[in-house]
Amino acid sequence: MGDNKNGCGKIPAAREHIQCPTGNCQGQLYTVRAWDTLYLIARRFGITVQQIRVVNPQIINPNLIYIGQVICIPTVPSSDGHFESFPFGS
Repeated sequence: MGDNKNGCGKIPAAREHIQCPTGNCQGQLYTVRAWDTLYLIARRFGITVQQIRVVNPQIINPNLIYIGQVICIPTVPSSDGHFESFPFGS
């Protein structure tokens, strides 16, 4: 699908270049699936859209993400002080 195994590069259907997350991801990498939005991804991981955007400066328009695009999901402290970066209910 993309130019490499991380889903970065050219997406054939869109013919656009998709930027990889920059720097070191302090959390986990997530591959965008059909029907995902940053809002739904943020809810799934118990974080905010703004927290996702801070660690993914390659996302210029938060309303425009692509299937197969790889983004960083930041690790955030939980209520007991531990750090979590996994979907709730998993």
